[in-house]
Amino acid sequence: MLAETIEIGSQTGAQRRSNGADIRFTLDDITKELVGRMDLAEFLNVTTELEVAQHFYNACLGANLHQNIASNHSRSYRVNEKRMRGYLRSFQLAEDKITDAIEGVFAFWREALQVAAYTTFYSEEAFNVTNYFAIVWNREDKKFVGDSYFLELDNEHPTEEERLEVSEIMEKVQGSLRSLENADWLDLKTRQEGLLRALSLRSRFGAIEDKLLTDRLVQEVRGLEIVDESYAATNINLRRFRVEIERFRTRHSEELAKDTKPQKYLLDMHLQAFYSQVDHTVYIFPGILHPPVYHRSWPYCLKFGALGFLVGHELVHGLCSDAKMRYISPMDSCFVSRYRGFVIQEIDRHIEGILTLDANFADDGGLRHALAAYRSYMAELEDLEDLEDREQGPRDQQISERMPGLELLPEQLFFLGFAQLYCSDYREEQFWDTLQNLTPSKCTGF
Repeated sequence: MLAETIEIGSQTGAQRRSNGADIRFTLDDITKELVGRMDLAEFLNVTTELEVAQHFYNACLGANLHQNIASNHSRSYRVNEKRMRGYLRSFQLAEDKITDAIEGVFAFWREALQVAAYTTFYSEEAFNVTNYFAIVWNREDKKFVGDSYFLELDNEHPTEEERLEVSEIMEKVQGSLRSLENADWLDLKTRQEGLLRALSLRSRFGAIEDKLLTDRLVQEVRGLEIVDESYAATNINLRRFRVEIERFRTRHSEELAKDTKPQKYLLDMHLQAFYSQVDHTVYIFPGILHPPVYHRSWPYCLKFGALGFLVGHELVHGLCSDAKMRYISPMDSCFVSRYRGFVIQEIDRHIEGILTLDANFADDGGLRHALAAYRSYMAELEDLEDLEDREQGPRDQQISERMPGLELLPEQLFFLGFAQLYCSDYREEQFWDTLQNLTPSKCTGF
């Protein structure tokens, strides 16, 4: 359910924080590094596309929004008024209409800031946005223009060693699904159906390779027109460009293979893990391979407790996604009752057990399968070490599953790794907001 944690954190800005959602700050740093890699762009023959990305990135950095709008005579008012007027002129509105619109905008924000000073639900931090980049771009837009370019650049992350290790963890967690053979709370028919579905379920680490579509998308970046003297016009061009890219597969369907996957499957550095009903496959993207989900130097107990759990969570979604194969039915009422018993103490409100049923079941099953996979993996490593010791003699250094400075056993660290995914800082109103906007679709997927 880290999926939902990151989804919530991405939508609410700096006020609502969670360990999982904060991975996006690490990806921001990687993006800044890649934007400056002209040497890599030259090697990949995409220098023109990188220049467009750099041009746009620099334009965004320079578009500061001044906030002291208390007076129509302040410099901040004049700067913002000029920018808004330029934006509205791009829509070819009459000057009197533009003036009315601008006056309405300032009136609204002045009143909003006054309200903010006298309410416990919001503070002036809520309006502490320092540039147009953050205001007019939503979270999907912010990564969109660079996506096509980064299709070529993101192969530097992660390393080959990390890819091999993560793939192995995914394989071990999926192998633990065979424990359905011993699920005595299922009748024989349902158990067999579950096993067949588990055997047909696939898992994939990283993006799908589609060179034809990738090359076409990279070339499309050249079509983004950046107007140096007007950030507003540039933003309008961006919106139009985004629509064109989103419709690319549809507009060029006759030129592309019939089994061409959606474009989001092509980008490695997604902060995503999800189950796809289209091809009955669990996808784990390298964008999540940062703490608290993963680090190469961690002991296996932490890796399985965090990343292994996420893999297990999505695998269980895959098992339960077929309406004809509701093998969890005998446990439904148990899970609903159990989670209804949890109280959010900050607002004295019970969890909604029915709406969160699928996610809760995936959390529980994912954690169980990850733990089983960890135990099996460590048993295999111990057998391998014993064999090598007999053949080559005792080694100076054994595999350590402890963390320096922490007096915790390996399986305690496993659960600590899982718990770290959910460390968060919510305000009272944010708990209410989360509960009020809860739907089954927001409780599944990444």
